[in-house]
Amino acid sequence: MYNGVVAPAPPPPEGAPPPAPRVVEIPLALPAEARAVRLRRGGVVMTFGLTAFLTAAKARRDDALVLLVEARGGDELWLQPEDMPDPVLHDAVLFAAARLLQEGKARVVEAEGGLPAPRVLLQAWTWEGGGCRQAGRAFRLTPRGSAFLEVTDLFEDGAPQ
Repeated sequence: MYNGVVAPAPPPPEGAPPPAPRVVEIPLALPAEARAVRLRRGGVVMTFGLTAFLTAAKARRDDALVLLVEARGGDELWLQPEDMPDPVLHDAVLFAAARLLQEGKARVVEAEGGLPAPRVLLQAWTWEGGGCRQAGRAFRLTPRGSAFLEVTDLFEDGAPQ
């Protein structure tokens, strides 16, 4: 049962610049590397350069993901989060992908039809309820489309008020 409410963004303090938009359009650039990491999720196939993917994983200190990627050979490496042997690797794949999408360092193609997306939409979200607070990011191809990738950046669990 859904007991929470989506929290509206608080108003900015008087004299402060307006808040950043909750939905940002991010143009995508094709990865220039020959070796690629691919991920299928939410009706799209995402392609990232191997070096950029490793850099994103190292920035979060996701050492298990770095070891996994470096141990695999070949020019094309498919990583499916739901196939990862543990939840830490599952999340590491999603966070590395989210970082590169947010930086525009990806190619995104619709799985059916094969149409490349020139850009993605990044939507910040928050949720509060039952003493919990969450915040994260969702990536979409269209404003009303389903998110093909979503990550939770903040999760605070507290006693109900």
